[in-house]
Amino acid sequence: RVLPDADAQYVDTGSSALVRLRQPGTLELDFYVSGATDPQIKVDWMASRDSGSQSMRGINALIELAERIGSTRITADAARSVTRDGRITMNGYKMWPKLGFDGPLPKRIIDQLPPDLAGARTVLDLYDTPAGRRYWIENGDTYNAAFDLAPNSRSRRVLANIKAKLARRSRPAS
Repeated sequence: RVLPDADAQYVDTGSSALVRLRQPGTLELDFYVSGATDPQIKVDWMASRDSGSQSMRGINALIELAERIGSTRITADAARSVTRDGRITMNGYKMWPKLGFDGPLPKRIIDQLPPDLAGARTVLDLYDTPAGRRYWIENGDTYNAAFDLAPNSRSRRVLANIKAKLARRSRPAS
């Protein structure tokens, strides 16, 4: 089992299997596993109720499973949805890059980048600088995200950095 203390549900959808993991009150994770010869994992939904440790558990579990089945990447639709009153109801567009998920910038975004960010072509290119992160959070949109499972990939380096930040934050002050 990927998360031993989670309630798990498996649904055969024909061409793939939907896996639903639930830890009531802390983590919800839905993903598809498909492809016998070219195994793929696509995240459908992830929600956590804390500042990062549960998200890390979910991502670590996905990486472990993907490596176990021989997948080279994990994909997700990094969605953005905003209500009429301006409330963001889906924030995957800004959450997934923090965890190392990259993808091409939509052409509309590339065409509108300010001069100091004009060289960016992927979401993680923007996340390389504070100005780029701010720009993406304010102007970003839904994108096709992927986590590259290759050793020392950009995705793994970004994830390692966020894990280190979370570890420093959780240490008691001396």
